[in-house]
Formats: sequence, structure tokens, C-alpha cells
Amino acid sequence: MGTRERRDRSDSFDRKLSGLFISALEASTILEKSIALAAVGGYGRGELSPGSDLDLLIVHDGSAREEQLSQFVNALLYPLWDSGIPVDHAVRTRTQTRETANSDIRVAMGILDIRTLEGNVDLVNAVAADVAEDWRKNSKTNLTQLRESSRERAERSGELAFLLEPDLKEARGGLRDINALRAIAQAGEEVALDRLSSAAALLANVRDVLHGLSGKGRDQLLLTEQDRVAAEMNFADADALMLEVARASRAVDYVMDLTWHRIDSKRSRGLFKRNKSEPLGKGVIALNNEVTIDESSDILNDSGIGLRAAAIAAQRGLPLSIDACINLAENFSAIPSPWPRSSREDLVTLIGAGSAMIRVFEALDQEGVIERWIPEWGHVRFLPQRNVLHRHTVDRHMLETAV
Repeated sequence: MGTRERRDRSDSFDRKLSGLFISALEASTILEKSIALAAVGGYGRGELSPGSDLDLLIVHDGSAREEQLSQFVNALLYPLWDSGIPVDHAVRTRTQTRETANSDIRVAMGILDIRTLEGNVDLVNAVAADVAEDWRKNSKTNLTQLRESSRERAERSGELAFLLEPDLKEARGGLRDINALRAIAQAGEEVALDRLSSAAALLANVRDVLHGLSGKGRDQLLLTEQDRVAAEMNFADADALMLEVARASRAVDYVMDLTWHRIDSKRSRGLFKRNKSEPLGKGVIALNNEVTIDESSDILNDSGIGLRAAAIAAQRGLPLSIDACINLAENFSAIPSPWPRSSREDLVTLIGAGSAMIRVFEALDQEGVIERWIPEWGHVRFLPQRNVLHRHTVDRHMLETAV
């Protein structure tokens, strides 16, 4: 299972739907120029999993009567329904599509990935242009709704990385979040999409195998299926599979945090033109309600600055700037061995900061800084505990215990 298989599956349905569209049109009195069939959502991206619905939009110019449209749609879709193929479809004019997309962000996000299958290409292109324009123009409102929707979904479905039986699509850090990040990028915001590619591929491949083995479109990876999925994907065992699932989902979650951080910072700069920094320690400042490293600091010649900044951030209950974490990773300076007293004290201060420590620790860990400070960390990083007594991966369990 992989990207090629998802594309091949999509191409196969493209051909089938093309033939059905032509047959339905020939049996109808509807003019070809007045109607079009388009794929949206995951099908629009050419990413069909074995159990995915066919997400379709039938666009028309309003010239056909209701009875004509009904007969055409039935002729088009009944062969699919009779075959047990799940279809999610809508029939709308260009104007109706625009209005619906402006009132429902899930509809809008699906149309952001629209692709013509058959019929009047100009109709589909017009719909795509309308929705893309409105998505960018109304980005502040849309992204606020998207953020709230993501938060509510995470509350319902939990964090993918730390669930015994995670929902690969709906849980926080899953495939739905990846699609949300793509939509945020299409609103003109900066999103590190390049950091998502391997995580997206892994989660999609696991989902494909799960669908194939279960014969269902269910996205929850149950304990009883994890060994079979691991074997099918040539992992040593289910623990190895779930470690990679945790790694991927935490990478997605990190990019999501990074993205919202950048959006919030940009909006903050727009509101407050004169943000002042507050010195907090040697080379460490507070700026835009987060802790970061002063631009004038010589990171390469101050090996303790990262732990110092992390300890200060956690103690103050502020996030450590993601830009600072990236800077520390790119300009890493090893702490001398044995560690000097100041670095040991900063580590103790960080760990003793309570729950605020976890967010700071995770940001540094995603950039690989923690493992470079403490090489032994690599042995427990993302390591799953696949039993009902433990909720978290080993590394997160250790942090939660410290809290």
C-alpha cells in the first residue's frame, strides 16, 4: 500500500465514473455544456483508500429541470450504489456551491481539492476559483472556525500518539489535521508542509492496510488488528508499528502548533507595532508572550543557553519559541561532559516546573535537541506501551510522572 496504489485506485474510479457520466448524459436531455462531474476531498487529491467514500460534486448551470437532474443523477450513481460502493455526493449550481462553502468550512475544504472528472471543465474551474478566492478573503474567520473545529475533534477523539486504539483520521495529529494544514496553507499562511510528507505517507499507508485487512472503511486501529497490520507492512511487531505511528502523529501535532504559533504571532505584530522584549536571563528574552533567544546571543559559544531558556519558559508558564528551538537545532553546541552545575540546575528547574514543562520539552524534542543533550532519550522516544494500564508512550509517561 502506498501513494501509487491510492493514485491507481483513484484513476480506476475516474475511468468508471467517466463512462457512467457519458452513458447517463446520452440517456438524458441535459446539454453536455450545462453540467459537470467533479471529485472533491481525498478523491479530488487522488488519495482513495480501500474503504474511502467517493466524494463527488455534480455542478450544473441551472438550466435543467429538477426532474431531468434527478434522472441523470440516478443513472450516474445507481450502478455504484448497486455495487455497494460508498458515495457522498452533492448536486449544486455554481452559486449554490459558493454559498454552501461560505457557510460550511468542511464543504469549502473539500472543494479546495476539486478536480474535473467529466463534463464542462469551465464550470468546475469557476467553482474552484470562487471557493479559493473566498477561502483566502475570509481567512481570518475561516481559520478561527477551523481551529475551534480541530479543538473539538481532539476533545472527542483524543491524541493519536497516546491512544491504545487510535483513530487514524479523527484523532489529534491524524489525517484530518494534515488536511486542515493543507487548507491553512491555501489560505495564504505559512505552513511547513515539507515536514508533513513522511508522516502523512505513513499514516495513510497504515490506514490503507487497515481498510484492506478489515474489509471496512473503519479508521480506528484496534489492538486486535495491530499485529496483522504490522506484519502486512513488514514491521518487526506491533510495538514497532505503533512507535512509528506515534512519531508521525506527534510530528503532525507539532507542525499544527507551529502553524498556529506563526499565525498568532503575525496577528499580534499587526495589532501591536511596538512589541518590547523583556530580559529574563543571559541571552534569553520574553517577546510576544513567549520565551525566545535574543538575536544577539552567540549560541555556538553558549552551550547552556538552550536549557536556560527552556527552564525559564517552563517556570514562567510560557511557550518556548519554536523559532528558538529550530535555532538551537541548527546551531547546536554540545554541553561539556560532565555537565557544568548551571546546566544540571537548569535541567532540574525545567523538570520541576510542572505541566508547563511538557509543552517546552516537546518543542525541543521535535527538533531533536533533547536526544542530542541526552542520547539515552532515543531509547524511549515514542516507545509505545500497548496495554490498558498505560495511556502514554514511554517518553511522555516519564514526563507526566515528573509533573
